[in-house]
Amino acid sequence: MTEGYAGTEPGDPDKVAAVIFDLSRRDDLPEQLVLGSDALARTVQNDVVRSTAPLQWNEVSRSTDFDEDATPLRLLD
Repeated sequence: MTEGYAGTEPGDPDKVAAVIFDLSRRDDLPEQLVLGSDALARTVQNDVVRSTAPLQWNEVSRSTDFDEDATPLRLLD
């Protein structure tokens, strides 16, 4: 999978280290941090797939809910 890619990444390790160092001195850290244009493109592509695939199966997903008049199973305490 990484053959032909390893060693040709567009990211600069020195710049990554600088960003991580700068972030280590901040209080307002991001929940997720994507570094590098290749990682950003892959993340955006995956997010598009994740957001559209569930909508295509919306009816099937919702069909597994309890009927409105059904009593949900109570778990043991």
